[in-house]
Amino acid sequence: MKHTYIGFCISWCLILITIGWSNAGTPPDKSITTDAEVVEWYDGDTAVVNVTTQYRVRLLDCWAPEVKGDEKELGLKSKEYIKSLCPEGSTVRLKIPTTGRLQDSLTFGRVLGEIWSQSEDGEWHNVSDQMVKDGFATKTKVR
Repeated sequence: MKHTYIGFCISWCLILITIGWSNAGTPPDKSITTDAEVVEWYDGDTAVVNVTTQYRVRLLDCWAPEVKGDEKELGLKSKEYIKSLCPEGSTVRLKIPTTGRLQDSLTFGRVLGEIWSQSEDGEWHNVSDQMVKDGFATKTKVR
């Protein structure tokens, strides 16, 4: 686990150096944003993406049913739908909001973030919002 965390920190430092900092106009929200490749969808709200290494990303504002246990049937439908929005192998935009403390962007070995996909008309769409809008997830956790 320690090796993964160190690799994660080094990878993001390199990404920040590579993409540079924008200084025009209003400063952007604190975040790390880069293009990524969708490698695999674990379920309806967790993806494995490839930047310079693979990370498991837990989507923010998207609570999909689990693919195990009592929710399995709905979870598998949710997973298939998100795969139709962002097929494995597609290029997406990954945004990891930060607070200045890297540990606030991690949970259970996953990065907390947003995945954005670009439609054929060139418009960018937040995948979490689309999952919620189409009824395959909720914006908050349902107990």
